[in-house]
Amino acid sequence: MREEAAMLIERACEKVLMRSIRTFDERDWQGFADVFAADGVFFRANQPATPLTGRAAILAALQSRPADRLTRHVCTNVEIDVIDADHARGLCYLHLFSATASPPEKAMGGPADQLQRIGEYSDEYVRTADGWKISKRVGIIVFHMGQASS
Repeated sequence: MREEAAMLIERACEKVLMRSIRTFDERDWQGFADVFAADGVFFRANQPATPLTGRAAILAALQSRPADRLTRHVCTNVEIDVIDADHARGLCYLHLFSATASPPEKAMGGPADQLQRIGEYSDEYVRTADGWKISKRVGIIVFHMGQASS
């Protein structure tokens, strides 16, 4: 494979990754589900023994999240490896901030939960008729700081 073709695949997969982060934090559950292949699998870090298979299962699980939960995933150390013209794999590190939605107290916004998590996503990508999609995502929490809110 030519270097230019591999770079285009890497960039396409990076965009899928970043769209997944943005749509999740915006609570655009349909948009998040749509970054997965139709039969894509999502292993959530907080429920690794219960994979979500297919867009409908991913969408249903996320729609059941508490309506007042806010998240911001800071995504870094993105690395995409091209396997062939139709497959790639990637890894990124995440710093997850979360909070219960409330009106901002000041211009600085509302308080975040004390518990912060550092984790990673290990993704497999596949080229589909609709472009690059995530075929498998495994999220893990590597460590945490602080304590959960009561």
